[in-house]
Amino acid sequence: MQDIQSLHICGIDPERPPRIRKEPYIDLRFKLSMKAPEAWCDAFNDALKNASFPAKINPKDGLFIDTWVRKPQEIPALFQRLKLGVSTATQSHLKRIDDANRAQRLATPTLQDSTEQRLLDQILADLVFDNPE
Repeated sequence: MQDIQSLHICGIDPERPPRIRKEPYIDLRFKLSMKAPEAWCDAFNDALKNASFPAKINPKDGLFIDTWVRKPQEIPALFQRLKLGVSTATQSHLKRIDDANRAQRLATPTLQDSTEQRLLDQILADLVFDNPE
């Protein structure tokens, strides 16, 4: 699997290009450079769910950002917001992984952290060895 930090928006879905229609909005579907993990998609969706023009990624698919605008002129600003959302989701995802790894390390006692090990260390430290000179 590629490094999650290289994940970025790489274009528009060629299967669903934006079209001007009678409806007062334009559907947009941006393609990601690689399939995003479900947890990353959840972070992205949480970050952008309350935006003025919400964007969403199907976590099972993980390849496309679905969103919309009212006018073509709104696309550049939306695109910048989506790029920021991708970056934020990546940082959030990596932090969540680091936090989980840290919690696992803290929850798994090592031999040095066990009571028996501390007792053994103390007993060995208290031993007085003869020092023949």
